[in-house]
Amino acid sequence: MKWYGYLLGISFFWQCFTGSAFCMASQELLKEAPAAVVMDGKELFQIKMRTGLLSAQDRAELIQKRMEDLAADPYIAAEEIETEEDESGDLEIRARHIILLTITEADADAENKTMEQLTEERQSEIRDAVLQYRKVREREQLLWQIGKAVLLTGLFVGMLFLSGSMHRRFWQMFHEKRLLLEIRRLPGGRWL
Repeated sequence: MKWYGYLLGISFFWQCFTGSAFCMASQELLKEAPAAVVMDGKELFQIKMRTGLLSAQDRAELIQKRMEDLAADPYIAAEEIETEEDESGDLEIRARHIILLTITEADADAENKTMEQLTEERQSEIRDAVLQYRKVREREQLLWQIGKAVLLTGLFVGMLFLSGSMHRRFWQMFHEKRLLLEIRRLPGGRWL
């Protein structure tokens, strides 16, 4: 009977140590090579942990695509980027119906921050990046519109010039024909 107690104690300690080691090992398995989230050639932040079936690289690419889609949509204001808690307790950074990024406990641990701190930091970085993206595109769009206006104005002036010279030529030809008709006509209404 005594050996059952020893066996029970040993198995208890074994479970404690291997369980915590397993938890630490599972955290290490979630860690991958960091993947950068880049917008307009500027690195905003890095994703260091995988989530479910998505690797860190896949998560970074998905976040980047969603951010670019959001930034290209002029109907969603940058101020609409908010934080919400999902059913599992993770924090989502979203704009209306678009989930841009989900912050998990593993993400926060990898950054040595709380979930709230990391979410606030990422939300600020995303908002700033969206505003900068739109500002650059707005300038580019304005320059493109000015260029089109100058080109169309030049075409319009060219067509006016061309139509004016054609108009003069037409009237010149018309008057020459009329003059020829007048010359062929003799006094008294007879023709040559």
